[in-house]
Amino acid sequence: MYATIIACMVSVMLVYFYTQLLEDKGYKPCPGVPSGYMPMMGTKYVTSLSLCKT
Repeated sequence: MYATIIACMVSVMLVYFYTQLLEDKGYKPCPGVPSGYMPMMGTKYVTSLSLCKT
């Protein structure tokens, strides 16, 4: 039971910190479909919004 709770908390914290790391490196969330994207990510990040296709 405790392992499940800890696993959920760790996964939420990991997503938050990884998102912050991407944004600190200059990546921006793409509102459309990017021409290339990082698989397994819920939000597609790009270095320039010109790479997004709407």
